[in-house]
Amino acid sequence: MNFTRLNVLLTLLIWGFTTSQAAHLHEEADNIEPLLADTLTHADTHLSEAVVVGTGIKAPSQVALNAVSLDLRPLKGSTKSIADALTKAPGVKLREGGGVGSDLQLMIDGFGSKHVKIFVDGVPQEGVGSSFSIGNIPAGFAERIEVFRGVVPVGFGTDALGGVVNIVTGKRPRGWQLDASYSYGSFNTHRTHAAFSHSFDNGFTYEFTAYQNYSDNDYQVDVPVEDFQTGRIDRSNLQRMKRFNDTYHNEVLSAKIGWVGRPWADRLMLGLSYAQEYKEIQTGVRQETVYGEKHRHGHSLMPSLQWRKRNFFVDNLDASLTLNYNKNERTNVDTAQVKYNWRGETKPLNSPGEQSLLHSRAENHNLNVTAKVDYTLSRAHTFTLSHTYNAFERANTSLLAKVEQKDAIKKRTTKQISGLSYVWTPSKKLTLSAFGKFYSVRAQGPVATDVNATSFTKAERSHQHWGYGTAVAYNLPLKGLSVKASYEKALRLPTIEELFGDEDLEQGAIEIRPELSHNGNLSFIYNVHTKHHDLFAELGFIVRDTRDYIQRNIISLSGGKQAASYVNYGKVLTKGMNLSVRYQYADLINIGGHLTQMDARDNMLTMMGTSVANLLYKDRMPNLPYQFADFDATVNWQNFCGKGNKLSLTYEAQYTHAFSYYASRIGANNNDYIVPTQWAHHVALALALRDGRYNLALECRNLTDARLYDNFSLQKPGRAIYAKLRIFLQGKK
Repeated sequence: MNFTRLNVLLTLLIWGFTTSQAAHLHEEADNIEPLLADTLTHADTHLSEAVVVGTGIKAPSQVALNAVSLDLRPLKGSTKSIADALTKAPGVKLREGGGVGSDLQLMIDGFGSKHVKIFVDGVPQEGVGSSFSIGNIPAGFAERIEVFRGVVPVGFGTDALGGVVNIVTGKRPRGWQLDASYSYGSFNTHRTHAAFSHSFDNGFTYEFTAYQNYSDNDYQVDVPVEDFQTGRIDRSNLQRMKRFNDTYHNEVLSAKIGWVGRPWADRLMLGLSYAQEYKEIQTGVRQETVYGEKHRHGHSLMPSLQWRKRNFFVDNLDASLTLNYNKNERTNVDTAQVKYNWRGETKPLNSPGEQSLLHSRAENHNLNVTAKVDYTLSRAHTFTLSHTYNAFERANTSLLAKVEQKDAIKKRTTKQISGLSYVWTPSKKLTLSAFGKFYSVRAQGPVATDVNATSFTKAERSHQHWGYGTAVAYNLPLKGLSVKASYEKALRLPTIEELFGDEDLEQGAIEIRPELSHNGNLSFIYNVHTKHHDLFAELGFIVRDTRDYIQRNIISLSGGKQAASYVNYGKVLTKGMNLSVRYQYADLINIGGHLTQMDARDNMLTMMGTSVANLLYKDRMPNLPYQFADFDATVNWQNFCGKGNKLSLTYEAQYTHAFSYYASRIGANNNDYIVPTQWAHHVALALALRDGRYNLALECRNLTDARLYDNFSLQKPGRAIYAKLRIFLQGKK
C-alpha cells in the first residue's frame, strides 16, 4: 500500500507517549479491562458507585457519557450471536436482510450501522470483512459488550455519530480454559465455536479461537411470482416459495500470543486471524428480483498488535497502541445467461449476467493504527490525547477474459482523527468533561467521463473539520439516581461502501461529503442493588441536527433491475426518547425491556440546490423504523435435579411499528411501500449442569411464523428451531 509516511510517523510518535485510560481502573493486572471502565478516568476510588446489577447491565454513575455494559456470560450456552445479545441494550435495534450471512445493520437511537462503530477489545473492526460481522460472531466469543450511545470518548478515535459497541473477550485466569459448542437447526443451519487459552504464572499467555457458520437459508417467503409468458408480476398475489440460491458459510481461525503483567507491558498481544466465506445471492435489493446462480466468495488475513503500559516512564502517564491490518479478497460472480423466477423457472437472456455481467476480484487493504495518551495531574484532573490513522486501498481485477484485466485507477482513502479531552471529577457526585476532535479524510478513485461509463478519470476529494463537545454526570440525592447530559458537534466520515460501493449491488459516490451533526443527549438513570433485588431504569432523550445527511436510495436499472446508491440529502432533524427497565429477583427471575421512539424528519425547506419548495419538508425519513420495543423474561430453577444444575426458560418479544420504504406521503398512498407492523416471539429452554461445565439449549425463533421484514421487501426466516451443546472446562497450571 502507498501510505503517507508522515501520517505513519505521526502515529508512531504519539505511540511513544500513549495511554489507555483503562489502566487506572485495572483491579487485576492480568485481565483485559473494559473500555467502559476506561471512561471512569481515575474514578477507581469511586468504583462502589459504579453499580453492577444482577440484571447483567452495568451503569457506572461516574461516566458522564451515556454508556452501559451487557454481561454475556448467561448467554454463552444459548444459540445467540453477538448481534442478538445487543438487542437487550437500551435504544438498540437489529435489522437483517434475511437469514444467516445476510446484510445486517445495528441501529442505536435511530442511527444505522454506518453511524455505529464496532470494536473488539478496543481494536476497530471497520473493513475487516463480513466473516467478522457481529451477526456471525457467537455470544460465547466474549464476556461482555460495552455500548456507548451518542457522544463517544476520544480514546476510541472514531467518527461514530450513533455510538460505539466494544466487544470485550474477557479475562484469562491462571491456568487453561476450553470452551466448545455446536448447534444445529432449521434450514440446515450449523454453528460451531471452540476456544482454548492458557495463562502461565510468568505472564505468558496464548489463545486460540475458531468458529464457523453454515446454512442453506432455504426458508419460505411470500412473494409475487413473475409470469414468463406475459412478463407480468402481480404484486397483489403473494405466493409461498422456498429460497433456492442462498447458501452461506464462513470459517474463522484466530490466534493470540503475548504477555500480561510484565514490567515493560501490562499487556502485549500479537494476533493473527484468517477467514473465508461463500455466499449465494438470492435477491437484489428488492425481493421480487430473483437470482439463481449469482454468488460471491472471499478470504481475509488480519494480523494485529495490542500494547498497554501504566506509568509509562513517569507516574500517572499511561500508554497504549493498537494496530490492525486486514487484507481481504472478494470475488463476485454473475455470468449466467438465464433469468430466474421464484418457481426456479428460467428464461434466456440476450446477454449474460442476471444483474449485470460480472466476474471480478476486489483486493482490499485496510490499516488501522490508534495511539492514546492519558495523564492524571491529580485525583480530580485527567487529560487524554489520541490519534487514529486509517488507510484503505482497493484494486479491482476483471476475470471475464482469459487474461486478467486490472483497473487502471485504484480506490484509496486516508482518514485521520485526533482527539484531546479533559475530565474534572471534583467529588463522587459530579463529573465534567470537555473534548475536541480534528477529522481529516482524503479519497481518490475513478469517475466516469461519459454517460455509458466507458471512460474514467482519477478524481480526488478531501475534507477537514473540527468537532467538540462536553458532558456532565451528577448523582442526585436519591440513592441510585443520576442524571447525564452531553453535547457534541461531530463528524461522520463516509464509509468505504458509500464512497466506492461493493462492486456489485451497491454503487458508491466519491463526491459524498461527511455528515456534520449537532448531537444532544439527556438521560435519567436509576440503578439500585439490594440483597435480593436489582433494578435498572433509564429514561433518555436525544436531539440530532444533521447536515449533509448521507441517504441510501434504490435506483432502477435497465431490464427492471435495481441497485442502491448514496447521496448527501441535506438537513435531517432527529428527536427521540428511550425508556428501558430491567428487574431481577435473586437468581430466579429476570425481566425487562425497552421502548424506543425516534422521529427523523426531512428538514429541508427547499429542494436540494434549488429555490423550489420541498414538498417533503417535515416528512419522516424513509426506510427508518421510528418506533420499536423489545421485551424478555427469564425464570431460573436452581439446583434442578442436582446441586450445581440450573434450568432456564426464556421468552422474548420484539415489536416494530409500520414504516415506509419511501417518503411517508408516497408510502401512505401505496401499501406496497409499507413495512407492516410486526411482532416476533421467541422461546428458549437452557440446562446447565455441574456449574456450567455442560450445557444444552433448545430455542424456537419466530414462534408464530409471522412475516418479518426489516429492509424494504426482504423477508426474514419464519419459524425455526435450534439446539446447542456446549462444554466448558478449566484447570490450573
